[in-house]
Amino acid sequence: MWAERQIGTVKAAEHVRILQLFGVGLMLRLALALAFQITGLDRTLGLTKDANLYDSVGKRIAEHYRSGGETRWPFRVSGFLDHLYEHFVGVT
Repeated sequence: MWAERQIGTVKAAEHVRILQLFGVGLMLRLALALAFQITGLDRTLGLTKDANLYDSVGKRIAEHYRSGGETRWPFRVSGFLDHLYEHFVGVT
């Protein structure tokens, strides 16, 4: 029976359950983020300071690459070896 089949060290039924829990968690997170955005609660509670910082730095990185290096590299990223998150935001 398919429920008894193994996927690595996890049974197929457990694998399906894990995916269901992940889906529910993702939907709850998206719903909460959307509710915060619509109501403006994120700005009221000051929950977006990190997001705003990464957004502004990401925009400057994107502009740096878009201009072929003519615009200044963001100071926030200079000197850091791991600035992957800012690059991810800049790309998206």
